Amino acid sequence: MPTSYQLCCTITFTNTYFPQGTMSGFAVSPTAETQANIINLDLQYRLIQNKLNIFYNQQKMATLNMETLPELTFILQITDQNFYNYTDLSMSQIGGYEFKNRTGSSHLSKQATVTAEDLGASSQTFASIKLTIQLPSQAHSPEQFTLDFQARKTIWRYYIIDQQTASQEPFSIESPDIQGGFTNEGRQTIANIQEAVVFQSNPADPIPLHERSTQQIILKRGGAVLIPYLPYPSPNQILPVEKDGQTHIYSDMYIYV
Repeated sequence: MPTSYQLCCTITFTNTYFPQGTMSGFAVSPTAETQANIINLDLQYRLIQNKLNIFYNQQKMATLNMETLPELTFILQITDQNFYNYTDLSMSQIGGYEFKNRTGSSHLSKQATVTAEDLGASSQTFASIKLTIQLPSQAHSPEQFTLDFQARKTIWRYYIIDQQTASQEPFSIESPDIQGGFTNEGRQTIANIQEAVVFQSNPADPIPLHERSTQQIILKRGGAVLIPYLPYPSPNQILPVEKDGQTHIYSDMYIYV
């Protein structure tokens, strides 16, 4: 009789930084103890895009008369070097997270942090995922879990460097999509001894970073449109600044006109 594998559970990894929230830039692998259980219980797992699917051998489970699997632990590794920049996590903690499923919730909850030794030696190790899974039955469908991450929000600053010194018309930035718009913060000398006009978004309402954004931000001069779509900030560089006992995170962009 051919082996019949059935879906046991699925974990969907999401991050609002990405279009449709489809998270990328990560890998998942079982701990040594979990790998032993996978072999002994004839389980299988597959990571396809942003979904981790776990399968069980229906005949094997029937023979063992099991209704619940022993706790399975997977290690989540981050392979995208910008993950901490674009994800809303503490900037003082790199890795050491633990996530567990809980009764009555489809979201994996964050537990007390664990040590690097618990997670393994890899510098890419981000978190452990611990699952207690009830096997599907006629009354119980395969479990569906979600591990959600939110995009980091930053204060956007545009430095407009004027290379057309003959013009005296003032700059302005408008956006139909950014609540609170951008405020002219005046002139500032930047690192290369050039002078820039600085426009800043509302510090009380930071803007989420996105891999691809549809927000329109318009640079005008004297009321005329100069650049209809200003660029969006890259997660490559963010600037945390301590101010008034709080951490404010900035995304700086330099525009030469």
